[in-house]
Amino acid sequence: YGNVSSVDERHRHRYEVNPDMVSQLESAGLSFVGKDETGCRMEIVELASHPFFIGVQFHPEFKSRPGKPSPLFS
Repeated sequence: YGNVSSVDERHRHRYEVNPDMVSQLESAGLSFVGKDETGCRMEIVELASHPFFIGVQFHPEFKSRPGKPSPLFS
């Protein structure tokens, strides 16, 4: 997304991360790189040690168009 401070994507929450577990999960290698505006819900997670691991709570395909993919796909 190019180092922006805010991203607006269409989504609904299906899964929650227990806030008490975030530090333990991060110490195991996960990085929660996107959170909601309150900082309580984890929206984007990455695993830096894996070249293709990223998980999101939103639908990047809704903003993708032929020739203009969502930044997540780029």
